[in-house]
Amino acid sequence: MEEVLNFLLFIKTRLAQRGTQTTSSSSGESVAISEEAIEQSTLSFLNFVESLVSDIPPEVLEKLPHDGATQHDHYLYGSSKREA
Repeated sequence: MEEVLNFLLFIKTRLAQRGTQTTSSSSGESVAISEEAIEQSTLSFLNFVESLVSDIPPEVLEKLPHDGATQHDHYLYGSSKREA
């Protein structure tokens, strides 16, 4: 979760550096997205993630694997762990 949060903060910073962003609507038109809108949606998502984590007791979080991202095949499918 910490790595995901760090990634999202990186994205937030990157988007803030770019100022106003544009995206394509479903009709193919280019739509401007303000920095404030980007920040608000990022904060909403970060608040959602924090609310998920806040319900988990610290002792349970400590038991979670710290190498879950690099060893996801091992934890999901039971394959051998990769060498670091």
